[in-house]
Amino acid sequence: LILTRSCAAMEVAKVGTTKRSLAERRVAWSGICNSVQYEGLEDAAAAQDLCRIIFATLREYDDKASWRAVERAVGLALKHPVFLKGFAGLVAKAAEKASELRAEQRWVLTRWSCLVMDHLDPVEFAGAFAKIAAVQGALLAATALAQATPTPTPCGPFQQLLRRHPKIVDAYLALLGEGEKSIVLTAPLAACGLAAEILHHAMVADNLDAPSTRRVAPTPRHPPADIVSARAAAMDAYLRVVFSGDTKVKLPPAVGCVFALLVRTLTHEEFEGKVMPVVVKQLKRSPEAVLRAVRHLLESAPLDLSRYAAQLSEPVLSQTKHADDWRRKEAVGAVAAIAASSSNVDAVRDLFDAIKGELDDPKKRPKEWQARAGLFDALAQMSRAKVSEKAKASLASEACACLAGVCKGEAQKDAKEKLAAALSVWLGFIPGALPVETVEITVAGMKDTKDGFHRSLLRMLTSAIAVNPGLAAGAGKLVTHLAPLAKIGAAKPSQRTEGAMALLIIAAAAADDAAAATAATKEKVWEEALKPDATYFTATNIAKLGADDSEMLARCLGVLMDAHSAHLAKAKATKAAQRAATMLLLHPTPAVRVVARGALDAATEAGTPVQDLLAALRHWLVAAEQPGGWPGLSPNEGEGGDGGEFPR
Repeated sequence: LILTRSCAAMEVAKVGTTKRSLAERRVAWSGICNSVQYEGLEDAAAAQDLCRIIFATLREYDDKASWRAVERAVGLALKHPVFLKGFAGLVAKAAEKASELRAEQRWVLTRWSCLVMDHLDPVEFAGAFAKIAAVQGALLAATALAQATPTPTPCGPFQQLLRRHPKIVDAYLALLGEGEKSIVLTAPLAACGLAAEILHHAMVADNLDAPSTRRVAPTPRHPPADIVSARAAAMDAYLRVVFSGDTKVKLPPAVGCVFALLVRTLTHEEFEGKVMPVVVKQLKRSPEAVLRAVRHLLESAPLDLSRYAAQLSEPVLSQTKHADDWRRKEAVGAVAAIAASSSNVDAVRDLFDAIKGELDDPKKRPKEWQARAGLFDALAQMSRAKVSEKAKASLASEACACLAGVCKGEAQKDAKEKLAAALSVWLGFIPGALPVETVEITVAGMKDTKDGFHRSLLRMLTSAIAVNPGLAAGAGKLVTHLAPLAKIGAAKPSQRTEGAMALLIIAAAAADDAAAATAATKEKVWEEALKPDATYFTATNIAKLGADDSEMLARCLGVLMDAHSAHLAKAKATKAAQRAATMLLLHPTPAVRVVARGALDAATEAGTPVQDLLAALRHWLVAAEQPGGWPGLSPNEGEGGDGGEFPR
């Protein structure tokens, strides 16, 4: 009779588990828990039935409160061997495609697997333990990779398992050990997940995380051997899996990120003795398999990479010239990481000369435009080197001369775009005025505008002057060539961007060079480009600009209101310029607002009454009260100008 009542209660509870109400679900699972705890499971069929109900929640539930209720029932049922075996098998089956599961499903399966491990003795049930450990490793790796960050956070449920059962760490390490049965060979991705989590457990338990995260003196609770063992296992999995170079083994591209903690705590001894030999070997043997991991390693390692630059130079630079775009990007990123982590000027010079040498010599210069484009990008990234200001200036002078020389013979459009971008970066470090070679290629580009390269040159100069205002002193010879663009852009909305860039260069040059100011007046730039209804000042035209062009226009307005307020007043465009600047002060992009504020600060320092700027800002506040009065600004080009919500 008691058994009959128990079964009836169980059946009623099962119906409640499918309810949408959280309260009803909790009541139902409470009933199941009471039945399992006090009456147990009748037989294997009852255990299978309970497993079916539990795994249905993996698909139907989506809140942690419900899953917590399920988890309590799982914990009670696992005390029955008849349930443990079947449930463990279903967990393994459900996790076969861990990367395809939803994040919350991976979380639930990980918790369930940890509950299973609470009841598995690693020695008595060695086979089952190894199977569930592989499942956990796959879930842990998939969870880390799904975070899509270079430094994924550890898995809480698994870390709690390791803290509950300290001795289980040795069992996991044994599975990661050497030999043909090592999980590193049989389930490489799972090995990565396990090794990384065990390392985190060992280091955090002993407070031996990276120096940047240490806040108190370490209080070891594990013998040092545990740290050594965990680190050795992680290093072994890292080198044997991430840098295996086996293209037949399909691993996620970002698998190296799983070992973020290991990489960011590497020592020079480990890097030089263990990591570098494998990295250089695999870069030469199968670069396509390890290039992404190499970039992550170089970007994350907390070391001065100067001493390794010579070894990495040849294999990495060869990939910057590859036909595949992704390979070039990853290799250029690796070059950037080496440069950003190198403080030895000789090491930086050697890598710089290796890149520059291939561009300087026409015989060595690659014939394929993709290869040249990759070298241009790599040369630009060398500007990140942590060398002295004097050394950086010397490199900048050489880089600008090299790029200007190559530009004269470069015909491929995309390669020229890359060249201009690299030249813009290095111009930011040039001491003094704009180099003559740069002026020459800009003049040549303004004469031939068929391929649109002149726009890249204009953007190059405006970006460089924004970083290095001293360059404007050498731009006086460009005034006569840029004046037509500034005047045409003022009248034609389709050319307002080019015109604004040209006007910015002219205004900056005229502010520092009397000859440039005279040339601008002679070319009637102030007279024709600064009309109150010019496209540079009208709201509808400004609203159509993208974020980058809006930032450039704000900078142009700042130069005009600072150094050329007399020309604005003469053209009766002072109020128009002030309204344009205050309008950009309300732009949705923070960078634009910062530059616009700088423009207004420059205007006040030049003598503009604050009351006038407040009146210009008030104009937009009043306009916003009227339907269609506020033009609407957008970070994306062409999307503004049709009204919109006023910024709050």
